[in-house]
Amino acid sequence: MSLEARKKLSEQRKGKNNPMYGKKPNAKQLAGLKKGWDKETWRQNWYDENGVHKYGKNTVFKAGNVPWNKGIKGERNGMYGRKHTEKAKAIMRETRLKTRFELESKQERILHDLLDSRDTEFETHVPLPGKPDVFIKPNVCVFLDGEYWHANPKTFCSNYLFTKKRKVVTAQDIWDYDESITKELEDRGYVVLRFWQDDFEKNPELMLESILISGRGHLLSS
Repeated sequence: MSLEARKKLSEQRKGKNNPMYGKKPNAKQLAGLKKGWDKETWRQNWYDENGVHKYGKNTVFKAGNVPWNKGIKGERNGMYGRKHTEKAKAIMRETRLKTRFELESKQERILHDLLDSRDTEFETHVPLPGKPDVFIKPNVCVFLDGEYWHANPKTFCSNYLFTKKRKVVTAQDIWDYDESITKELEDRGYVVLRFWQDDFEKNPELMLESILISGRGHLLSS
C-alpha cells in the first residue's frame, strides 16, 4: 500500500467516520489489548501440541522451518518476469476454494446450534463461490455478513476505504463483489440468503425460519 493511500485511509477513519467513534471497548477487549499476543501465545491459539493447525486439516507448523519463499525476491524468484497462465490461475482458484481456514463467528455458532435444534443437516464453508457460511442441501447458501468486512451501508458510505488482502478498496467495491458472488450462485441454480450479523443476532429465530422455508418453495425442515 502506498504512503498516499495510507494517509487517505487514516484521514477517512478519523472522528465520527471511525466505527469505534463514541464507543468504549468492553472489559474483555481491554484485557486482550493489555495482554497482547506474543509469539508463544499466538502459536498456542492457532496450533495444537503436535504443531498441527487447529483450523486447517492440511496445515502443519514445525518450529524452525523457513517458508520456501522467504527472502526469494527479484531474479532469484522462479516466477520473476513471468505470469501465471489462465490454466494455472484456475487451478489456484480451485485449490483456494477447497482450503479451509475460516474461523466461525459468534453468529455462525448461534445459527449452527439453531439448525441442530431443528434437526437440519448442514455444511459449513463448502467449496462454492464465496464459500457460504452455511450450506443446506440441495441448494441453499447462507451468508452471515459482518458489518465491517462487508461494509454495511447503514454505517459506511460507498467511497469509504478498506484494506483487504493488502489492497485498498472502497465499500462500493465490496458491495459489487458480494453482488457478483450472489449472481454467480443464483445463475448456477442456488438459493442465496444474506443476513447482516447484527440483524441476525437481534432476531435469530426469525432469520432461522427464513432459512428453513426457502429453496424455491421447498420445505427444508418440519
